[in-house]
Amino acid sequence: MNSQPSWKRPPGVSPTVAHYLADPRIAENYEQTIAGDTVASFDLPRAISFFRDSVRVCDMGCGTGRLCRALAEKGVEVLGVDLSPEMLRVAARECAAVVGKVTFVRANLVQLEAVRDQIFDGAACLFSTLGMIQGRAERLAVIRHAYRILKPGGKFLLHAHNLWHHLRSREGRKWLLRDRLRAMLGDETAGDCDLPQRFGSSAPALHHFRLGELRHLIRSVGFTVAFVEPMTARGDGQMRWPWLLPGLRAYGFLLGAVRPG
Repeated sequence: MNSQPSWKRPPGVSPTVAHYLADPRIAENYEQTIAGDTVASFDLPRAISFFRDSVRVCDMGCGTGRLCRALAEKGVEVLGVDLSPEMLRVAARECAAVVGKVTFVRANLVQLEAVRDQIFDGAACLFSTLGMIQGRAERLAVIRHAYRILKPGGKFLLHAHNLWHHLRSREGRKWLLRDRLRAMLGDETAGDCDLPQRFGSSAPALHHFRLGELRHLIRSVGFTVAFVEPMTARGDGQMRWPWLLPGLRAYGFLLGAVRPG
């Protein structure tokens, strides 16, 4: 795989993510690829419910417009933001039936200054989009932008994968041991996991979060955490006994936050 040198890549974009963003085959097949993924069926109904009173929502990392379509069909005005021109091309086509309700902008979530302050009732960053951002400072910048563009009382919905889910497999435990050693040595890439090939020729590297790390990140910019819903990788995603050690057992988390009024 050919990749751009780091000085040519936008802030927060790793080599695997750069390849992922530019590949038209990934965009064309994206929704078919994720159709059987538990996360894809878990997050949409919860997002629709969470934003039911919202007039304007920003979908941060909109991909092919999955959430944009679902919200626009409920009468919500949506701004879809993504760095991939290929994803946005497919999104515009797929959202053509709800024209007037959805606008798309190509932008880096780390550098979202073009979006004005306090103009949205809601913002979402789903399907581990935040995990695709490389670097702690860059992920913090994304959360700060989410806070900034929301009105007081605005809602933020975030999905992230759980670091400790890797305990469930032998290979995962080996990776965790190496990763925790990297964390002890102060390596900023600790938590970043190169996933097996899935999306065409390459899968993006994802940062996996500890629950405490995720809560701290959200609260550090001023958000109040409204709920954390742990999920499994099987069935409908609902975890049995979600109160029992969710930080260890969960496949991932859907976190709802509010900008104080």
